[in-house]
Amino acid sequence: MLQGRGICDIIDMYCKNAVNVFQKHSKYNSLHIKGIEMIKENQKLFNRLNVATDAAAAFISIAAAYLLVFSLLDFDRNYPLVDYFKLLLIFVPLQLVTYGCMGLYSSFRGKSFANETGKLTAALFLDGMAMIALLYVIQIINFSRWALAIFLALDFLIVLLKRFILRKTLRKFRESGY
Repeated sequence: MLQGRGICDIIDMYCKNAVNVFQKHSKYNSLHIKGIEMIKENQKLFNRLNVATDAAAAFISIAAAYLLVFSLLDFDRNYPLVDYFKLLLIFVPLQLVTYGCMGLYSSFRGKSFANETGKLTAALFLDGMAMIALLYVIQIINFSRWALAIFLALDFLIVLLKRFILRKTLRKFRESGY
């Protein structure tokens, strides 16, 4: 029966049998396992959605920072909003790579929110320093430091809030059997 099968196939077969036996004996556990399976099946979709919303958060944050600094606080405008968006074309891919390297796009099931917040803070610090270094290297000295600081703070808060809501939503799905 087991001849001609690799070790992975054998382990997979035993795991499926164990799940089937477990599902037969408990309705709640069956729903819970189905919910976990649904989330695992859609993990790539969740990751893509996570990446897209992180990028959207950066664009929302730069627009909000620009309006706050130059409209509400009435600082002198050195560059138009378009130039700030051009800078994001470099910053957003850098940010997404940093988040990926920090493990922020892996499954966060079983990881504490404090751990995720620490990684997000470290990523924000690295990305902020890289952005400041880039502005120095390409010699853009009139770029608003206030707009940059407010952008980084807003981006951090939006991404943190989004991740908190996502965690709570996924927890509710798991509890209700999805």
